[in-house]
Amino acid sequence: MSKGKNKVIERTFAECVEQLIIANIKLTIFDHLKNEELKKDSPCLENIAKWEKGSRSMNERRAEARSAVDEIFFEAITSGEYDYLKDARTFK
Repeated sequence: MSKGKNKVIERTFAECVEQLIIANIKLTIFDHLKNEELKKDSPCLENIAKWEKGSRSMNERRAEARSAVDEIFFEAITSGEYDYLKDARTFK
């Protein structure tokens, strides 16, 4: 990814994928908590509202990260290039 070519994309592919993973995990946790609370005889509406708000927020973050990944792929495919930093770590 070249920073000079696309002003919209300021994050690396790895950063976008990481954000996508985090948002998916948090969304799953919020949905699980909300569903477990709804199963109770007397569910706490305050907790349900809090977890629903968290779910919506993570869904928005997930959509933003997914759009950024799509943009990076589109740029790489249309330009035929993808600039990246070489990972200097070794896994021996």
